[in-house]
Amino acid sequence: MAQRPQRRPIKSDLGSLAHEAASRGDLQTSRRFLEEARRQDKTNADHAANHAAVCERMGDVDAALAALTDTLRLRPALEVAARRLSALLTRYDPRTPENLDPFGLRIALGFDTLDHAPVAGAALARLKKTTRLGALLEEGHASGFAAVARGLVQRRTDDVLKDDLLLTALEKGIVKDPRLELLFSALRRTLLLDVPVDRFEDKALTRFAVALMAQTINNSHVWHADTTEEAALAALTIDGVGLAAGEFEPSRRLLLAALYRPLDVIASELSAQALAALRPKAFRELVATHLTERRDENRIAAGIETLAAIEDVTSKRVAGQYEQAPYPRWTSLMLPAPRAIRQALVPFVGADKLGFFEQPFDVLIAGCGTGRQALQTAVGFGPNARVLALDLSLASLAYAKRMAARHGISNITFARADILGLPRLGRRFRVIEAIGVLHHMGDPAAGLEALVECLEPGGLIYLGLYSKLSRGKIAELRKDPGYPGPDCSDAQARAYRGSLMQREELKPELPGMGFLGSRDFYSLNEFRDLVLHQSERQHTLPEIEGMLGESGLTFRGFTHESIVRKAFAQRFPDNPWPGRLADWHVFEEANPRIFDAMYRFWCEKTA
Repeated sequence: MAQRPQRRPIKSDLGSLAHEAASRGDLQTSRRFLEEARRQDKTNADHAANHAAVCERMGDVDAALAALTDTLRLRPALEVAARRLSALLTRYDPRTPENLDPFGLRIALGFDTLDHAPVAGAALARLKKTTRLGALLEEGHASGFAAVARGLVQRRTDDVLKDDLLLTALEKGIVKDPRLELLFSALRRTLLLDVPVDRFEDKALTRFAVALMAQTINNSHVWHADTTEEAALAALTIDGVGLAAGEFEPSRRLLLAALYRPLDVIASELSAQALAALRPKAFRELVATHLTERRDENRIAAGIETLAAIEDVTSKRVAGQYEQAPYPRWTSLMLPAPRAIRQALVPFVGADKLGFFEQPFDVLIAGCGTGRQALQTAVGFGPNARVLALDLSLASLAYAKRMAARHGISNITFARADILGLPRLGRRFRVIEAIGVLHHMGDPAAGLEALVECLEPGGLIYLGLYSKLSRGKIAELRKDPGYPGPDCSDAQARAYRGSLMQREELKPELPGMGFLGSRDFYSLNEFRDLVLHQSERQHTLPEIEGMLGESGLTFRGFTHESIVRKAFAQRFPDNPWPGRLADWHVFEEANPRIFDAMYRFWCEKTA
């Protein structure tokens, strides 16, 4: 009797077989079953999501990213897939962005509970690979971006500017590619100087212009404008009466001005009736949202309490900088799971020292800025944490408080205070965070002593200090003959930034190199923080070791990726975790970019 052929697993079986294989650690077999399941049923979001998870466990990040975008295309409401996509893109640049599903990327950018920036970056990377955008960048680099820009909009709106993914990426993220910046700033210039008035009746052109305006809001109007553009802007009068009457030409003029200047400056004297009549609708809604947010922040700032007066000279200068340029103006946020920080702390202090999570405890965020990390901390520590977030800048605090309300985070209080005055409050905290703060003080060691005085015995403190080794290039800029100084105007800051761009040859491999590789280079407020700060001190690890010893703190470890920890352990096998700071100093000298400009580490108050 002939043997019957073996039955091929049907699609309903394949998911179970994949799960069983993954459960016993056979990821290769699990992946093979899932790939077959997806071939048999191209509409099954569960198979795509499970495929992404298995590929990620196997270390195939590109396949995981592609499967996650497929998942979102098939099931747009699956927020967890969008959050995982953003989390992976935060850590990895896709090597094959062309495999990412464009609809899935757009869906991810629609969620406010994740970081849009890495997703928008991946979307632009995909567009460079799959549309004419890549060829246009090469053409512009070779022959000039002005001619390319005119060809895209002067007579008709090119299809490349109508792409929904491009428009969404401009609206939701910040362009952090130097060639793309040159193209889009050239397009802005062309819209202002070269495009005939009647061309703005083209809905596709105005749709792109509004998306470009959203981009300039996101980047704090960081792009440099030449003297011709400045002259055209100066001559660009806006007729409020015409606006109120619903005329299109005043709307066009305001839109062009908003590509270059903050809305709360250029629209401050326009009536509510005029603003309500703006055309097109997308422009009107963007203006209304932005102006409402600024008004809300002004109202919130007026009600924020000052706990410790700002008397130190350096603190006053730093406060002035952040009043004018709050850092950073973020729009989306990846929140951790409640109490996720407890598990993350186990490698640093052990589970036995984390019992305080079970009762109400006090957390201090010293220098919270605009609140991005403070809100993540408040959620990550969980509902038992009573978080006090302090900063020198009312503008920053108001932004943070508005965003806390937007995300429904209620276990955090915001107040204005100078770190140096905190001991006079007589309060003690179980945990203190001071990331990117002490190195902007006139005397960082005195600031650390003030914080430690407010820390409970056995309490934990999370510190972030600039590395002298990896930020050496920033320090050298202050000796540059063209350095405009921290008190320079926004126009001077833009011009200086433009000169820095010209110094670095624009090569495709630039991200990660020099200034153009810094994520803070592509927004004006962040550029000021990066290059034009009122006060900055940098440290070496031996210096930090001395500061910790004088303050009675015990080093408990850097918050590095596991791959860095493994590399350190291989280099110093006799130095158990968390390792001696002297050895980390040797390790950094051999790997100057290992700390990405800032040391971030946990300490315990043991003395």
